[in-house]
Amino acid sequence: MSSRPQEDTVEDAVEDAVEEEGGTWEERMARLEHYTRYEDTRDLLRASFEGGISRADWLLTNGADVNQQDKDGNTPLIMAAMGGRGDMMNMLIYAKRKSCNVDHQNNQGKTALMSLMGNGFYEGDWEWMYQVTRMLLREGRADPNLVDKDGNTALVLAENEPHITFVGGRNPLVELLKHYNATYPPKKKPPKSAMKVRRKR
Repeated sequence: MSSRPQEDTVEDAVEDAVEEEGGTWEERMARLEHYTRYEDTRDLLRASFEGGISRADWLLTNGADVNQQDKDGNTPLIMAAMGGRGDMMNMLIYAKRKSCNVDHQNNQGKTALMSLMGNGFYEGDWEWMYQVTRMLLREGRADPNLVDKDGNTALVLAENEPHITFVGGRNPLVELLKHYNATYPPKKKPPKSAMKVRRKR
C-alpha cells in the first residue's frame, strides 16, 4: 500500500481499508464500525490477532512499531500466530525491511513459532498449519530450538499438537521441523504421543 498524504485523516484511512477488503454493504459497515475502535499505532497488536491486514498496513505506514509488546510480552507476530492469521504473519515478517523480530519470546518464553502450535484456529487443517510453519522457518528464518519456560521447544509442542491430522502415522509438522534442524530440549524426553507415532512407523 502506498503512503497516504499527510492531511489524510484516520477516518479516511479506515474507510479506504474497508472498501479495499470488499464484501456486502452490511459487511463493510460492520468493519467500519469495528475499525473506528482503533485509537493509535499500539492497536497493531489487536489488528494482528484479528487479521485486519489493511488496517495493520496503515498502522505500520504511520509509525507503528512492528515489534511492540503488550503486558504479556506478545508482539504483533505472536498475536497473529495465536489468532491463526497466516497472511498477517507473512506481511509482518516482510514489514519495514524485515525488521520484525521473528524469535522474540513473550513472558512465557513462547515465540510465534511455538504459539502456532495448539491454538485451535485451524481445527485439523494440517496443510494450512504446514504452510505457515514452513513460511516462518524458511522466510522468517525462525529458530526452532528456543525453549519456553516449561522447557518445551517447537518440536515438543508439535508432537503434542491435538489438531494435527496424521498422514500415514506421520506428523508432518514434526518432519518439517526436523528438516530445519529442530531438536528436543536438553534432558527432556519426547512426549508419549510422539513415542506412539514412532511405533506406528
